[in-house]
Amino acid sequence: MTLQTETVFLEREGVPGLLDTQIFSFSRLAWRVLQESGGLARTFLTDSGLEMVIRKIMLEKQDELQLFGRSASKKGFIKELEQIFKEMKQYCVEQEQLQRFDGQVKADLNSKMADIAVLYDAYEQVLSGKYSENEDYLKLLAEAISENSFLTKNEIFY
Repeated sequence: MTLQTETVFLEREGVPGLLDTQIFSFSRLAWRVLQESGGLARTFLTDSGLEMVIRKIMLEKQDELQLFGRSASKKGFIKELEQIFKEMKQYCVEQEQLQRFDGQVKADLNSKMADIAVLYDAYEQVLSGKYSENEDYLKLLAEAISENSFLTKNEIFY
């Protein structure tokens, strides 16, 4: 991907070489900016770490859950929840949005949404301030971008 971008940059800008030029993907740019701003002080969890967090939450919240209470032990369920939580972060879905379904849909779906809301809220509380996942990179980048000297003193092409 980076080589292709470098080639496009050279053709589009008509420059003879890439001296003092850096090509970044969004995640690599986020890492570079966060490295300077201190945003990498949080511990980034791998998929396995996230699964352990979700499993712990499932066990703690088992009595509060309407449908998912017995599902923690089912093969693949924790991985599926991890994927749901990642997608919720990618699409900026907030816990309040999940609660809006209350009474508007079939009972089973309503129960699932309520369980996801309970679990996601607990998940966010566990991660907040201490841990991050890959989906947090862009959010942290957006927060740090305005005060970052690396970005303000360089030209950016896209």
